[in-house]
Amino acid sequence: MTWSSWLFSCSCASTWCHPREYPVPTQPTTCDQGIPGTYSVRYAVENQDRSVNMNIGCDFSASQPGSFTDSVHFVDVLSQCTESRDATATMFVLNTHGQGKYECLWRNGTSIVGNHYFENGQYWGAVKYELLQPTTCDQAKEVVGILDLPVRFEGLAPQSSWAQTNETTSLVLALDGYLGASEFRACVTYTDAGWGVGALKIRLRHKDGEELFRDSFTTTWSDSELIISRCGAWRSLSSLACGVSYAVSCQVEVQHTQGVSVDIYNYDFELRGSPAGDTYQGRYDIPVWFEGIAPQSSWVQVNSRTSLGLAFDDYPYASDFRACVSYTDSATDGDGLKVRVRYKDGAELFQDAFPTTGSTSELIHTRCGVWRPLSFLSCGFLFGSSCQVEVQHSQGVHVVIFKYGFEIRGFPVLSTYQGRGAARSGHEHGRH
Repeated sequence: MTWSSWLFSCSCASTWCHPREYPVPTQPTTCDQGIPGTYSVRYAVENQDRSVNMNIGCDFSASQPGSFTDSVHFVDVLSQCTESRDATATMFVLNTHGQGKYECLWRNGTSIVGNHYFENGQYWGAVKYELLQPTTCDQAKEVVGILDLPVRFEGLAPQSSWAQTNETTSLVLALDGYLGASEFRACVTYTDAGWGVGALKIRLRHKDGEELFRDSFTTTWSDSELIISRCGAWRSLSSLACGVSYAVSCQVEVQHTQGVSVDIYNYDFELRGSPAGDTYQGRYDIPVWFEGIAPQSSWVQVNSRTSLGLAFDDYPYASDFRACVSYTDSATDGDGLKVRVRYKDGAELFQDAFPTTGSTSELIHTRCGVWRPLSFLSCGFLFGSSCQVEVQHSQGVHVVIFKYGFEIRGFPVLSTYQGRGAARSGHEHGRH
């Protein structure tokens, strides 16, 4: 094969990987999974292999020992590689054999090919990296779900002791519905009156028992005027063992190294792993709040205002959804809470049943229903096609619903869901 023929071969085996048809991913994708390995190096003007190989790691570091060390970059490729000869480029490497030099690259079978440029953008010649030894890497992890917890705090955070921030007594987290999940991290939206090297600390522990983990977040340096969203470190899912009995249920607690005023607006856990099949596409939070006696045979509306209109245009590859809820009830056993969505004063679209908490409204359960086709969730923007969220309880007992939303999954695409950032401004308080 001539130099010109392999330079303009398809960059991926599948046509849907072409960068001109789909957004450039923010991290390596399906087409890039075969990249890590050891490669021979050949420049067209030299027409022979160099004595030093190219090594690409599982973290997509790129190096030729003694010559340069950089990374394989997948973001803003079209901004870096602007020449027509690089029309199929899907990645680039910087500072190759000199500060400011670079190479625009793409896949050709098991090889990587492209073009080398001087620091002023002048073209020098074609380059080919031929795979000598592939590197086997762990399967890439992606977000598979979000557990949105009923946590709220406003006041002085103690400096040496801890203050509970979750509603009621403690939390129960049902993780069996997140197949493939292996890790989690805690994310928080907050402000504080702290400054300098002070820190907001949030921990999870068993009810009045052992600590499971803690995170430390920087001060906002804003006298409680700036709200920021941050996430802690990824941890093994085994650290999130919040079971159904009081002894192994959990509490979320806070302290501040400077003992200052703190507001926590949102707190949740992002879960990631290596799912099989459809990928997580996002979460749709619904303005729902209820506290009172849930009727036994009739239904009571729990969404804010009159009805809901839901748009899924921003999820073009979504195919399924499921409803997730954080709740407590005063029933101790037997059948429990039912939540349904229906057209405004019309036909029911779907219904989920959740078990009792067995806690006289002291334990909060976070659970999800079954996955359903997204076509079941056809809530339009006219009153006739808009929707209502309603509840009942098979025992007609006291119920509190703290959170309700829809998780969405669908066909795997180049750019997988990486998480969310929740930010608020102003002086918004209250639960809903």
